[in-house]
Amino acid sequence: MDFDIIADIDRFYEIEDIWNQLLEKCQVYAPYYSFEWIKAWWEEYGADRNIRILVGKEGERVFGIAPFMQTKSPSGAGRIQFTIDDKGSRFDLLVDESRQDIFINALINYLLKEKYSWTEVFLNYLPTFSPHYPVLKQTAGKQNLLIGENFFSSPVIHLPVDWEEYLAKRKKKFRANLRSNIRKAEKSGLSCRLIRDGNQIELLLEQIFAIESKTWKQQEGTSLVADEKSRRFYTKVIQAAVKTG
Repeated sequence: MDFDIIADIDRFYEIEDIWNQLLEKCQVYAPYYSFEWIKAWWEEYGADRNIRILVGKEGERVFGIAPFMQTKSPSGAGRIQFTIDDKGSRFDLLVDESRQDIFINALINYLLKEKYSWTEVFLNYLPTFSPHYPVLKQTAGKQNLLIGENFFSSPVIHLPVDWEEYLAKRKKKFRANLRSNIRKAEKSGLSCRLIRDGNQIELLLEQIFAIESKTWKQQEGTSLVADEKSRRFYTKVIQAAVKTG
């Protein structure tokens, strides 16, 4: 497997279709993996970083993408890491399941050949439940690479497949209270709607940001409108979500 190196933002823009087509074949998915999320993040936060996206190909067919950038570690050493920060809660490689082991082995071999440019590879926000995690760990171990792991726990609620199954497992009093609250909400005029019309996006953004500015996150400096970069970033993400559906 050969690698095409995306080292400038213009070339990154050219692989939008390839990126999202591959994402549809992946075992993993989160909004943070989408081309639109990375594009918005890079435009607002990538100014002092060097993009280094590795596209794994066999012939003309793409089987994997390693969304990397080149930065510095806190000690100042060269670092290769995912193109993400705290604007996403997890991140991963994009890999066609049929070539997972081949892609990861080729990726590590490539990084070793280019080790003059880095001291560490930082796979930030890679979840332990990722299907790539054990393969990465095993392959790196075979190369006698020093592996450091730092975990943090994130609360997860595992929900049933559908709403009816969820309700069936709740107590009778819970279901009665839920129905009562739904009726009260409907009487008050509260409703839910799916926005697909781009002409409504400006009003939607105003409402979202107005609510966000009144939350505890605003006081902590972590809200969507904590600063102008954050506001612009989430504006682009929401606009892209409305456009792509």
